[in-house]
Amino acid sequence: MTFDRDAAVDRAMLVFWRQGYASTTPQGLADALSIRKGSLYNTFESKHNLFTLTLRRYGQMRAPTLRRLREEQGPVHEVLRSSLAELTGAGSHRMGCFAVNSVSELAGQDEGVTRVAESLFTDIEDASRVALERGRTRGEYTGGPDADEQARSFLTAVIGLSVLCKAGTPPDRLDQIIESTLRSM
Repeated sequence: MTFDRDAAVDRAMLVFWRQGYASTTPQGLADALSIRKGSLYNTFESKHNLFTLTLRRYGQMRAPTLRRLREEQGPVHEVLRSSLAELTGAGSHRMGCFAVNSVSELAGQDEGVTRVAESLFTDIEDASRVALERGRTRGEYTGGPDADEQARSFLTAVIGLSVLCKAGTPPDRLDQIIESTLRSM
């Protein structure tokens, strides 16, 4: 059986996502990846390097959602709604957004992690701006703040809903918050 590095990064991401960086031990990672601790270091150099790889992988996994925000031709409200749920885990899991969790845990301690997460946050804001501009052009969103301000609000909602999701807020309450957020745009 050959070692699949990409699959290992995906498995490690779930470990970090569930436990956080500080609570994840190198031995725990090695066990989750079914390798020896020495192999973990030989393959990934360090726990920190593996963590950074998992955070980048997480951003890549969000690409289809961001592409849908930019390109979906259906009702913008529905695209925004489903994207908020997907980006935060609302209704599907209670782990929140891995990038939000990571920045929350390591804020001010790890500039590299902050840069990777900020890149994803910028992509989320940019993609939502495109969707909101499309909604304005079609007359779905009229009046109120401009698309730039709405996109910042969308990003803020992603971050806040991620925290609420991780805190165990019931799915029906998360749905109410999503709807309220979208009505305010």
